Amino acid sequence: MKITGLIGSPVRNSWSQTLFNSIYSTDKMRCFYAAIDLNLNSIDNFIEFAISSMTGFNVTSPYKEIILRYIQQRDPLVWRLGSANAITNESGTLMAHNTDYLGFKKIIETNSVNFHEKKVCIAGTGGVFRTILYSLISDFEADSITVLSRDPVKAKAKFQGFEYFEGTDIIGYPTENKYDIIINCTPIGMNENDTSPVKVTNFSKNAVAIDLIYANMDTPFLKAAAGAKALCINGREMFFQQAYESYNLFHGSYPDIEIFNTVRKNLEGSGRK
Repeated sequence: MKITGLIGSPVRNSWSQTLFNSIYSTDKMRCFYAAIDLNLNSIDNFIEFAISSMTGFNVTSPYKEIILRYIQQRDPLVWRLGSANAITNESGTLMAHNTDYLGFKKIIETNSVNFHEKKVCIAGTGGVFRTILYSLISDFEADSITVLSRDPVKAKAKFQGFEYFEGTDIIGYPTENKYDIIINCTPIGMNENDTSPVKVTNFSKNAVAIDLIYANMDTPFLKAAAGAKALCINGREMFFQQAYESYNLFHGSYPDIEIFNTVRKNLEGSGRK
């Protein structure tokens, strides 16, 4: 029996466990995927368990950066980013990977988002933020990139030394500026009482809003974007693409595409709108 899984806190809203276990069951694989709500105080014990018993595991907030304190073997992208969301066990040695990068590029490709000469705003500096910023700088040509942080001074110190971060402006909430593309990298929207990290007035005319929260398609952020008549993009494509790549890392091949798409359709049909 192979064991894979997800660590984070909280993980109750994640679709990963249902996605992977549905694929395993349909494909009659002797595998199980466990969603583990991990307390930071237990991470040492978890790492020991992962080395001895797991084929691999995914990583979500708040551990995408923290996990690298325990794992020195990393693919080149992870070394550049300082963030990982997929870990493989290679004969007792854990190896860190990042599949969020390909997932984000898939969102942009699928929705034909054009960053050329656009003013871009990223809300939040969580684990996925590093991947988004790196992709924007490496793959696209935005006119400017502004990052919103609850503590700009702390954020600047946190990312000091990462070359891709140079030239990025970090400011605090709230902002009165208008942006052509706003990307929500915060967990705001996971809970019913959340409010949008930006206002309707922060969206310029014909703006694009990308919310990386995937389970809820009616987040406060997307409601604000809809109020500004912006193009609203949910993070589901990114979730499924990164999961598809993670599966390949764990098992050495991609899942059967028909099975994967059927499971995806069922998940999306059961998800919150």
